[in-house]
Amino acid sequence: MIKKYLIIAITAVFVVSSVFIAIEASASGAEMRVLEEEVSILSRQKSELEQEVVKGMSSQEISQKSQELGFVKPTDLMYLNGDANKDQASLNTISR
Repeated sequence: MIKKYLIIAITAVFVVSSVFIAIEASASGAEMRVLEEEVSILSRQKSELEQEVVKGMSSQEISQKSQELGFVKPTDLMYLNGDANKDQASLNTISR
């Protein structure tokens, strides 16, 4: 008789715990879906804002900003002559 009540009690505990775990899992899934939607919305907003920034800057502003950052047009160009086979051998040696 005691075994019967013990088995019923253990089964009830397992059933209650399974229901609790299922509810928690579905709540976590719903929360993940909401967060994924929020990430999607924020990514779209970021992309739109970046496009607005690019459209809003004129070529003069871009040129001025690039000079502030240290990007300038080269005044002197230097061309180097070399042996293509020797240069390729050196590259192969370095890459190993």
